[in-house]
Amino acid sequence: MKLGTIKSSMIIGALLLSILPAAVVGFWAVSTATAELEDAAAHHLTTITNSRQREIQSLFEHAREDAQVFAEQTAVLQAYDAVRRFHIEQQVGPDDPYPTSSPGYAEVRGGVVGPIAHLVEMYGYHDGYLICAAHGHVMLTVRGEDAEQGQNLRTGSLADSGLTQAWQKAITEGQGSVIVDFTHYE
Repeated sequence: MKLGTIKSSMIIGALLLSILPAAVVGFWAVSTATAELEDAAAHHLTTITNSRQREIQSLFEHAREDAQVFAEQTAVLQAYDAVRRFHIEQQVGPDDPYPTSSPGYAEVRGGVVGPIAHLVEMYGYHDGYLICAAHGHVMLTVRGEDAEQGQNLRTGSLADSGLTQAWQKAITEGQGSVIVDFTHYE
């Protein structure tokens, strides 16, 4: 055997023996750091999710409280009484649409929509609805130009809408204000 070959083999062996522990330690360090970073990221995301959830719950609670205050306003109660009286006078059947095009409706609507429109604007709502609790007639929309006005939520084209879900939930839960999930709406 040649001395140079043994020396070279010894150097290569020593290098391999010194590189192997460094590679193992490096692999362990990368694995540990990766796991720690993943745990930190998961904890951060959980914290953000919990914070957002509390914010959304607070937003819905404030919206529910605002809607309840809105529903209890004297102007709203008087308007509901007026459109309900018109409902009875017109002898609107449970499956009929509400007669928004009949004579006298414009006068009833005009007499009550002003104060409600002010409340809708003050609270920043898109619109306000007065709905017959018993039958689901949309007796009044504040904007008045919407397709909802006069609709029967039980039997009309809005039977599968979010507005119908909200009406049904308010009836079954016995609450004046409810919140339902967003749905596609045309």
